[in-house]
Amino acid sequence: MKVIDFAIEMEMRERDLYKELAQNAEQKGVRTIYARMAEDEEGIVRNLREMASTISDVDSLALESVRSPLDRNFDRERALKIDDGLQAYRFLMGMEKAMRDFYTKAARRESDPRARDLLLSVAAQEEKELHELETLYEFVNAPNEYLAWAEFSNLDEFYNFGRYEDNRGVRPPN
Repeated sequence: MKVIDFAIEMEMRERDLYKELAQNAEQKGVRTIYARMAEDEEGIVRNLREMASTISDVDSLALESVRSPLDRNFDRERALKIDDGLQAYRFLMGMEKAMRDFYTKAARRESDPRARDLLLSVAAQEEKELHELETLYEFVNAPNEYLAWAEFSNLDEFYNFGRYEDNRGVRPPN
């Protein structure tokens, strides 16, 4: 099985999955997240096709012995019922981690160094996608983990309200 041809097929399947989820998700924001992910996958397909035109694709026996995450049963209904952007990003990060791990595992099993390098290159692309999703997730989740309240910008005022004594019993040294 040719490495780049296989990677193109997988990215196209991911794109189609995300398009389906975008069309059928219940919540508008989640539909938008899935639609943008489908667009990203389309860009990756274009990049892989350009790569295929500049280098010679090689066969990989390891790809035939490793099962793709897209072939495993995942709960499509659960993915469609996601109603929160954070949950959608977590779902997508899980998909990208699974794809990265898939290519990495195939590369470890591959005996041909050229095929191994191509598999690792595709895994690196999946890692880049994962990193981008993690960055988006952190940005969207930031309000849940950050307190920006002017009243408590001065910790001494915070201590004046008895919070430190109530929670720890001793005020910090000045």
